[in-house]
Amino acid sequence: MSTLQPIVNIQGLNHYFGSGNLRKQILHDIHLKIMPGEILIMTGPSGSGKTTLLTLIGGLRTVCEGRLEFLGQELYQAHEELLRQVRCQIGYIFQHYNLLPFLTAEQNVQMSLELHPDLAPSQLLERPKQALSAVGLAEFCAFYPDNLSGGQKQRVSIARALAGRPKLILADEPTAALDSHSGREVVNLMRQLAREQKCAILIVTHDTRILDIADRKLHVEDGYLSEETL
Repeated sequence: MSTLQPIVNIQGLNHYFGSGNLRKQILHDIHLKIMPGEILIMTGPSGSGKTTLLTLIGGLRTVCEGRLEFLGQELYQAHEELLRQVRCQIGYIFQHYNLLPFLTAEQNVQMSLELHPDLAPSQLLERPKQALSAVGLAEFCAFYPDNLSGGQKQRVSIARALAGRPKLILADEPTAALDSHSGREVVNLMRQLAREQKCAILIVTHDTRILDIADRKLHVEDGYLSEETL
C-alpha cells in the first residue's frame, strides 16, 4: 500500500530580511507538513511571520535557507519556471477579495485560468461558470464587484481559487472583512469545496470564530512555529 505523500514538506526553514548589519531573521527553524485534504489554521500576532511563511509556501518569495518541498519538488534555489508551475497548483484567497472592478464575476474567475496554458478553450469558458455555480453564484456571473455584497465577493474569490483545481489553497484573513454570518458561510464553503476537490487549505487568521473548522491549529510567534492542541 502506498503512503500518502505531503503536499508541502518544510524542514529547517529560516528566512531573513535585509542584509549585512540590517539583516533580521523572520522565521526560525520551521518544520511543517501539509497533507492532502486537511485544513490548517495558523494564528499569531501581527508581525510574527505568518504571511511571510504563507508567501514562501506559495512560491511568491525565494527560500533563503532550509528545505521547502511542494509535491516533492524542492523550492530552495528553484528557478522561476518551477515556481510558476507551483503557483499554478495553488489557489489564493485574500481578505480584500482582489477582484478587478471592471470585470464581471465570471471574467474575474476566468482570469485566474490564464496561468493554465494546457486548458482547452472550452474549459476556459466552462470552468468559471462551474466554479461560480459551486459557490452559489450561478445567477451572478454577469455582475460586477460593485453590485455584490462582501460575502458574495469573497465567494467569487473562492471560485477563482478553485477554478484551476489546485492541490493547496492559501487563505490570508479570508473572513476579516465579513460579518459573523457571512464569515461562517465562507469557511464552511471553503471546507466543503476543498474536500470535494481533495485539496488542502492553510488559513491565516485572527478570527477566533472559525477555529473549529481546523484539523490542526498552528501558532506563529516571533518567527517560531508551534502546533496547538484542538
